[in-house]
Amino acid sequence: MVDMKKINDYWSVRAESLSLQTRADLTSIDAVKLLAPIRHIIGGMDLKTKILDVGCGPGLLSVLLAKEGRRVTALDYSDKMLERAQQNADEAEVKIKFVLGDAHDLPFKKESFDVIVSRNLTWTLTEPIKAYASWKKVLRPEGTMVNLDSNHFRYLFDPDYKAERERPGHEDDQKNLVGDDSRIIKKIAEKLPLSREDRPLWDVRVLMDLGAKDLGVSVIRTNFTTPDGRAVSLVKDFVVAAIFWY
Repeated sequence: MVDMKKINDYWSVRAESLSLQTRADLTSIDAVKLLAPIRHIIGGMDLKTKILDVGCGPGLLSVLLAKEGRRVTALDYSDKMLERAQQNADEAEVKIKFVLGDAHDLPFKKESFDVIVSRNLTWTLTEPIKAYASWKKVLRPEGTMVNLDSNHFRYLFDPDYKAERERPGHEDDQKNLVGDDSRIIKKIAEKLPLSREDRPLWDVRVLMDLGAKDLGVSVIRTNFTTPDGRAVSLVKDFVVAAIFWY
């Protein structure tokens, strides 16, 4: 298992470059597309709805939601990320409560939030089942969980993902994640449990086991033909939304 300190050290080093990307995204029309899956699910909810952004990083989702007038609490394990997130919130002139904490064991009382959102976090977790259980615990009855993630580093263990990555003209989808030295995060990813799982099927199974009563999935696929003529369709990005009833 990967030492959490090593993971934290890596993302703390990445905080500045990811914050620069976040600032660019906040002024881009792509921000609208980014928030669309979440807005589709929570768009009709009252603005007083309490939202928790788990693994907020430099604050992209948090700031976008706060700009819509929503009540947002944002948590991250890296104090460097939270510093950048606060700067981005200040620049956007929005109010967000930032909390330093572990996504595996959230530092909040039971039933504290109506909605939990997360983006590009769960693949980095050392104990993702424990994390999902903790997230459920802080959701209120009929609370909604929305997770946006990708099959990052699945190519390390799945031959089809490896073949897709090695195609001529393939654009490295890790370029905004790995920084200048991809060897560091690759070494970490080799030991992360979700690098070995087919997602979002894994997420669906875990959330169902945790008691999700209403569950929806949206995926973006990449399709290609192998040199031997075999057609392959792979899930790259996905959104999993779950509602928990008590």
